[in-house]
Amino acid sequence: MAQQTVRAARFYTAANDGLVQVWRGRVWLNPPYVAPLITQFVAKLCAEYRAGRVIAAILLTHNYTDAAWFHQVAAHASAICFARRRISFSGAGGDEAAPAHGQAFSYFGDDVGRFAQGFADTGFIVSPWRS
Repeated sequence: MAQQTVRAARFYTAANDGLVQVWRGRVWLNPPYVAPLITQFVAKLCAEYRAGRVIAAILLTHNYTDAAWFHQVAAHASAICFARRRISFSGAGGDEAAPAHGQAFSYFGDDVGRFAQGFADTGFIVSPWRS
């Protein structure tokens, strides 16, 4: 169902195991929100970005700032948008689900200005400070 909106050239599902695929180009990632999968998908995105195979990415997750995987995101993301309201999700059957927690959109790439313009109405945007 998400593919109808995203329209990605490559679309990975549980059936073709995105964790074993090589990711290239621009990536939209809405990982499974359960442990250990979210940690594995975040690690995969960060590794592919560091390797230069992913040139830009947007990652949608809960805003769990106390989670180790969130700190890994903050260590590599160029900017993070903390949504001002919870994002509803549509299931495979078309049913809507409202999460119990807020979300964050993390941007990996060189065009933070474009990301900030595109997400300005979604929430507030920060750029992680690194020492």
